[in-house]
This record gives sequence, structure tokens and C-alpha cells, in this order.
Amino acid sequence: MKTYLKWAGCGFVIVGALLTAFNIYPLNLLILNLGIVCYVIWSLMTKEYSILVLNVVLFIIYLVGYLFS
Repeated sequence: MKTYLKWAGCGFVIVGALLTAFNIYPLNLLILNLGIVCYVIWSLMTKEYSILVLNVVLFIIYLVGYLFS
């Protein structure tokens, strides 16, 4: 389960970055946030708190960007 979450998060973040590069909005934020959710769950399961903090901060940045755009 942990391996699937980690690689799903990786895939979602890559696809989200591609969508951002091609300015496909707001789908890019949805996909990036799916990646964040996968990584948050994985980081809690593996006790990788640096990854947890990174993804929570990224989520806040994306949320603020979405609300003010």
C-alpha cells in the first residue's frame, strides 16, 4: 500500500506540473492536490515528517493561489 501511495503521489505531481506548464487551470491544482493527499497519507504511514510538512505547505500555497486568482 505504501509503495502505491508514494508512486501515485509522484505520478499526480508530475501530471500536475505538466498541466501547469500548459496553463490548464484549474485541473492542474486538482491533480497536484491529489498528489499531495497521496504523499500526506504516505508520510504519516512511514513517519516521514519532512515530506508531511512540505506537502502541507504546498497545499496552503496552492489554496492561497486559487483563492486569490
